[in-house]
Amino acid sequence: MAERIGKRDKRPAPSGDGAPTIPFEFEPLGNEFEADHLTETQVEGGLRLTWPLIGKSVFLPDRDGKSAAEKFYVDLDTIEATNPQLKIHALGGFSLGDYHEFFIHGAPAHRAYRIGKAEVSFGQGTPLMARLFWGVYYEKYWGEWSYRTCLRIANCPPDAVERTVIAAILSYRDEIGSLPEVLQIDLEKLIYEEELDTEEGGRGVVPVGPTITDLEPLRFYLAGLQSEDDEAACLSFYRVLEYYAFMQQAEQITALRRDRAVSDAEFTRKTVDLASREEKGPLFRLLQQITTADMLATARSEGAISETRQDQLNEGIYAYRNSIVHGKFGSAFTLRSQSVLIPDAAAGVWRDLLHDLAWAALQNLGSKA
Repeated sequence: MAERIGKRDKRPAPSGDGAPTIPFEFEPLGNEFEADHLTETQVEGGLRLTWPLIGKSVFLPDRDGKSAAEKFYVDLDTIEATNPQLKIHALGGFSLGDYHEFFIHGAPAHRAYRIGKAEVSFGQGTPLMARLFWGVYYEKYWGEWSYRTCLRIANCPPDAVERTVIAAILSYRDEIGSLPEVLQIDLEKLIYEEELDTEEGGRGVVPVGPTITDLEPLRFYLAGLQSEDDEAACLSFYRVLEYYAFMQQAEQITALRRDRAVSDAEFTRKTVDLASREEKGPLFRLLQQITTADMLATARSEGAISETRQDQLNEGIYAYRNSIVHGKFGSAFTLRSQSVLIPDAAAGVWRDLLHDLAWAALQNLGSKA
């Protein structure tokens, strides 16, 4: 999906303000367990594994009469259960307190960013990742460890990790032009990827501006970017618009509740009036707020609307959404079904338009930190 990134050209990032805490590459490699990247301490019932670089450790319990010092120890459920600060994210990565790491594909170059107080970097898998997952990581299928890209996140509280991952992916997309994804090292989801380019010398951690903190619309937006199906992407971007249209309506109700000049009866009447309005009303008001002249001109030139008018765009988006959601005929829309013989060019047009509108909604109405 690198070729479809919402018409956002890649842009060069600043040179950065210092090397990342987690190095882009490890020498020796992180999966060379005799290299002393990690400190092993025998304790009662198992082994304490410490990574001095970040000051984090995990306890590996002995099992079935076998020592935890066995290098191919892999019982992620037991390890997670005996380490309250550790969370295993299926076969995609782990969180250990405020440090998090995920397998990634689609990231052809090393990069590092400062997102709020967190430092995030795309680089080689770390020694801790290698040790925890090595028993289920098969180089035959997932590539040599020297080419295994991971997203490493330091100084990020657990409740902020998902939105930080999304912010990192979008920052990388903006600079490089490709869209990384979290990789589950599940053989049923095997993905072949391009070889990783090494990072040029002198590249430091690039600060990223305030990022969106509204997790639900961020999830919708990223799902749209990652979708290989245009119609599915359209629905994901539409959900972003629907989210903020509803939130604006909720804010109106909150304002009424706090207005002391509004009586209880009047508040009830106005709340019912707001809640019972047709669903496209809030959507149209949102579109009126975020649509630019360039968006209207593009919609006209691409044939999505016949005249450069806001009302045509509003009705067109609502009708298109209905045409791909419903499996019935309706008076307000034309039922659509994509041919298996020829591509649906219209779906691609709507995808790009809805992408730009969803991004505008996030940037103009999203909460930021």
